[in-house]
Amino acid sequence: MEEELIDDLLAVLGNSTRRKILQHLALASYYPLQLSRELDVSQQAVTKQLRILEEMQIVGCTVEDSEAGPPHKSYVSQKRMTLTVDLGPNLFDTRVLAITEEQLDKEYLDQMLDRIGVTEEDRELDFDDIQKMYSQVKDEAESLESRRITLLYLKDRILIAAKRYLDTIANNSMERGIYYYLLEHPQATPMEISDMLDIRVKVVEQALEKLKGGIMNETV
Repeated sequence: MEEELIDDLLAVLGNSTRRKILQHLALASYYPLQLSRELDVSQQAVTKQLRILEEMQIVGCTVEDSEAGPPHKSYVSQKRMTLTVDLGPNLFDTRVLAITEEQLDKEYLDQMLDRIGVTEEDRELDFDDIQKMYSQVKDEAESLESRRITLLYLKDRILIAAKRYLDTIANNSMERGIYYYLLEHPQATPMEISDMLDIRVKVVEQALEKLKGGIMNETV
């Protein structure tokens, strides 16, 4: 299911017009005609791309009455998610995560709310308040992203060591696949590995015995 969603999102974001539409809808709601004028693209092309985004439930629309003619469709961005692609000589990973309340780190959220000065008091925020809060959250996000890049660098370096080690014990791609799966899932049982990789349990067990023997030899 996640793989299909990633495929769909990459296909959607691979179109520059759709990306520009989403950039605009992140700021405000738009009529197709408005988008057509601002993007300098035909209204027909804009409508086509909006239809694709709507089918993906990335955008939604409401019908608004018009005094000068027929009702207008107004489009808004409606889905919160993050898509990451990690690519390197020794790593490849794609993930899509929904940004929902269930996914939030509540303790960290409370810390950030306290840091940027958001309270439960019902008060109107002026632009200076908003700008200050936004800058603090943006700076924190950039700091975390820098740490994530550092961790990805370390992950890539560790996988270099893993590749070198597995070159000494893996006889084929099947065994290599078993060892890499175990690297990602240290608690996986032979049955779980067999089910996930569609490899006979006996083959998995033999590969794990070879790995165990290799580790023991390294420590002798």
